[in-house]
Order: sequence, then C-alpha cells, then structure tokens
Amino acid sequence: MQYGYIRAWDDSEAAHQRAQVAAKRPDVIYQDDATDNSAWLALQNQLAPGDTLIVASLDRLGMSLEAIVLLLEQLLAAGITVATGAAGDFVARDGAMTDLTQEKMTLLAVATQADRILLQERMRLGKVQMMQDPSFREGRPPVLTPVKERAVLRYLETHTQIQTADHYGVSRATVTRAVRRAKDAALAEQAQSKIADKK
Repeated sequence: MQYGYIRAWDDSEAAHQRAQVAAKRPDVIYQDDATDNSAWLALQNQLAPGDTLIVASLDRLGMSLEAIVLLLEQLLAAGITVATGAAGDFVARDGAMTDLTQEKMTLLAVATQADRILLQERMRLGKVQMMQDPSFREGRPPVLTPVKERAVLRYLETHTQIQTADHYGVSRATVTRAVRRAKDAALAEQAQSKIADKK
C-alpha cells in the first residue's frame, strides 16, 4: 500500500501539499491540521512492512530535525519506504536513507540552526523595544481580560467550572485561577474593612 500524509496550517497549504503527494498516486491520503495529529496516529496503525509513506517534504514528519531523523529511523526499521511527492524521489528505502536524503538532512540542519539564531535575535530586539513601553509586563499576556474574567465569574454562579471553561473556550485551570483571584481579592477587601472598622 502507498499512503500519503498531509499536515498543513490552512486550506491553501493543504491543497498545495495534496497536489505534491497525489503526484505519487497513493492509495489513500491522511490529513492533519497544525493542532491535531489524530490522522497521523491512525496512519501509523495502518503502516506495515513493504508499505510506502509519501509526504510533500521532510518537515511534514516532525517539528524538529531530531524528531524527523528519529521517525525516519523508526520507519526504516519497520520496513517502510518513505518518499517525497515534491521531487518524486525516495527519501529512504531498503532500510537506509538515500545519499540525496543524507545531503538534504545536512542542509536542513544548517538551515535550522541559522533560523534558530535569527529567531533568537529578533526576539531579543523585539523585547528590548517592548520594554521601552511603560505598560510592558514580563511573561505571557493574561488569557482573560478583566471584563471577560468578571463574565466568567458570573457564569460560574449557575454552572460548573468545566461548563464555564467550555463556554468561554479556555482551560479549566484558567477558570480555577480566576476563582482563586476573586477569593484572594475578597479576603483582602475583608481585611481592609476590618482595619478600617478598628480605626
């Protein structure tokens, strides 16, 4: 069997990859988006010795060079041939990577390292610029704005935390933290009120 696999951020990219993969005439094509790998998990259960896996490019097999190499080694050990639809060449077959694939992996490693250095530099420069803004705050931005957090707390009066998290599209942990902040604020207000009463 020949299996195609697509992992794309949007419909346009998916269509581009599908055209490349379909050029190798796979029997079936599995597709994931960037946030889901259920199709890949299902495909792994179908792959058997002698099968061929077709992807548009090597980076569809993993998020890092290390992950791609590890997966290729696992597929080779299982007797699975790997091919790219773009160039129409075999990446790995008969238990070994082709010479062309090894050259590509070397170039990919160099490009990955260069991209990582550039990204780190851009992030550093971006942070320096943001720190010049008086409103800049270190760390991740809050998931809930003050207005949305108040709405979450009102919704919680008649619903469970799980229902509230689903309704507002946030994690249960986010809802739990909102509740904790509300309780802390209430306790602080009570403490201040007692101090004022004593005066």
